[in-house]
Amino acid sequence: MKKDSPSAAPTGSTPAAKFSLYTGGISSVKPNKSVTLAQAHKRLVSDQYAETTAAIRELPADSVLRKKRKLALDYVTAAGVFSTRSTAGLLTRSGLLVLDFDHVRNLRGLRRHLLCDPVLGPSVVLLFVSPSGDGLKVFVAVDLRFDHKCSFDAVTAHLRATCPNWFKRLDIATNDIARGCLLCHDPDAYLSPQHESPTPFPQDPSDLFEVSGNPFEGLPPTGNAVACLEPWICAVEASTDFPDDYDRWYRIGLALANLGEDGREYFHRVSRLSPKYKEAECDRQFSLSLRKGSGAITVGTFVHICKEAGICPDNTSSGEEPPEGDPTPCMPDGLFPRLPTFLQQCCSPFKSRRERDVMLIGTLAVLSGCFAGVGGTYNRRAQGLNLYAFIIAPAASGKGTLAWARYLARPWHQELIEESKMAKEMYEAQLKASKDKDNPVPPPIGPPPRQQLFLPANTTAAAILTQLADNGGRGIICETEADTLSGALGADFGNFSDMLRKAFHHEPVSALRKTDNQYTEIERPALSIALTGTPDQVSRLLKSADDGLVSRMLFYTFAQTPAWQDVGPQAGPSLDEHFRPLAAQLLQFIQATPGPTPEGSCPVQITLADADWARLNEAGAAGLTEAHDAAGGAGASTAFRLGLIAWRIAALLTVLRCYDDGEVPTGTIEALPGDVTLALTIMDTVRAHALAVLDRLAPVGKPNKAGSGRHTFRTEHEPRVRELRAQIPPVSYARIQELTGVPSNTACNWMKS
Repeated sequence: MKKDSPSAAPTGSTPAAKFSLYTGGISSVKPNKSVTLAQAHKRLVSDQYAETTAAIRELPADSVLRKKRKLALDYVTAAGVFSTRSTAGLLTRSGLLVLDFDHVRNLRGLRRHLLCDPVLGPSVVLLFVSPSGDGLKVFVAVDLRFDHKCSFDAVTAHLRATCPNWFKRLDIATNDIARGCLLCHDPDAYLSPQHESPTPFPQDPSDLFEVSGNPFEGLPPTGNAVACLEPWICAVEASTDFPDDYDRWYRIGLALANLGEDGREYFHRVSRLSPKYKEAECDRQFSLSLRKGSGAITVGTFVHICKEAGICPDNTSSGEEPPEGDPTPCMPDGLFPRLPTFLQQCCSPFKSRRERDVMLIGTLAVLSGCFAGVGGTYNRRAQGLNLYAFIIAPAASGKGTLAWARYLARPWHQELIEESKMAKEMYEAQLKASKDKDNPVPPPIGPPPRQQLFLPANTTAAAILTQLADNGGRGIICETEADTLSGALGADFGNFSDMLRKAFHHEPVSALRKTDNQYTEIERPALSIALTGTPDQVSRLLKSADDGLVSRMLFYTFAQTPAWQDVGPQAGPSLDEHFRPLAAQLLQFIQATPGPTPEGSCPVQITLADADWARLNEAGAAGLTEAHDAAGGAGASTAFRLGLIAWRIAALLTVLRCYDDGEVPTGTIEALPGDVTLALTIMDTVRAHALAVLDRLAPVGKPNKAGSGRHTFRTEHEPRVRELRAQIPPVSYARIQELTGVPSNTACNWMKS
């Protein structure tokens, strides 16, 4: 592979990079002048091309006149400054390339995807709608150490892997370095705030050895380092056998330093596996690696070290290694920086992995009850976003973090109550006026509904149903003590449990109150639940593993040893001060998002790309096998509903992602592949938690007790799994699956317990 000549700089695109502008249409091959990104953006958003662009878009798509007028537009060669529009005429490279998407139905969705892509997004510097009105022109900053075609191939390979449906709309002929890009009017054209010193698209530095000869021949190419390194890191986290000697640790630091600051978190994640890990020392070592430079050590070196230890991505577990003595996995560290900004801010104050996870699960559950006008179709049925979450842990272990998730929605709860009070006062005033003998007015039709967001759990099924009816079928049960709901279920078990089970799937629920013979029916309930409780409270709430409520729950359970936390001001800023603006922001989101129609349908519909539906189906099928093998029919029921839970989480992330982009969710929105990945990661992690809970619950007719021994599959196969992993080198989890039939994730979870 040859480098483009000339090359303007050793790395990255230069500040205020320039490229050639041609006026007079595509027939002009001599540039008029050189312009910067800011200057090009100014032309796009001004009225300079407005009249011409409107005239082009009014013409039939296949007309000769439309094509002729398009070719008469000014254009740029974004890849650099040219003496004439040809490869031989290149004078200076700009460090930019152009992606040209054609015939796109959902331009806003594509724009959101590109800007939110954690790998590509930071490198997008300019983006505008094409002259035809159904395409996007995307300027991407690239690393000048690589030739233009190499960079183009790296970017398109990333798009092909992460968004195959959008990739089909990409014109791959634009890899020509002298390719022209037509300019037109777009008042909403995007210009990156960092356009003067953009972040180049991250390519694996080992690709440079294709020019000078790779000293690590035989190492698998990792392609885009940031995009492809995550599976290897997860594989290391899932392994109990990763070497932690100083020499390898030192070389890993140098290898990950190739990623710049992006490598720091990866270095911490690998280093945490060692009992010698100290955060400050790890930080210091990585900073030294950045200053020292990696020399011949590349990201491929890290892959090589992994393979030497018998570790590959097929060994990976979905969750992060939990604290010692705790058998259930944490959410992967890499998940949190990819969440929508609002969720990142909600979780950021909590340094403990368990508290952070509790905050994430609790916040998702509370938010799922806040956007009643958002839904979609899953398994051919209309669905809302509602989740039932149950967080189980011993006393004083951090599960009380759920209270802050409830705090987020309190302003809306209070606003509903205030509105109900005002409506009641108006009703009473009108009722009083109707009884005035001198000047009567028509009596009010009836008392107004008493609305509130949070529903008390310490009540009866009929009372809950009445309150849901007043709320239009919507509400949230959020309790930090599961016994509150257990007591209600115990007093009114048949009706209450039946109502909760039906509400999860929005099935009609009804009740007849004996005292006043009042009949209440809700056609489409939309109820969310967020609970915390101790392990002994589980059996009082959930009668057996076969209880239908069990499979509807998103469980998160852990057994953390209580530890004293710093209670002084030096521990951090006030949580009240942190969450107050977030609660106000959520109120704005709720008020801006369309509500349900009078008929109860959702005007905002969330869907997935075909490739993401396929990923969800594949992950669901794999999870079903694991859950059924581990817990029989109860496990299968849980796995089936975890698919719906994953879809609801992906839809909820999509709503929040809209507000990241400064947009109000409307119409039909396709979830970003990255958000589907996050939802599937959460699904895989909480499946292990669900199986842990099922292991403590007995079948119908038998008392609940921890470790009831009901899962003979584990009893039969676990000794063999441990024997294989004890070998030197240990047998991989993929090979164990072949030898024993135990799914690799199941075997990994057994080894952690």
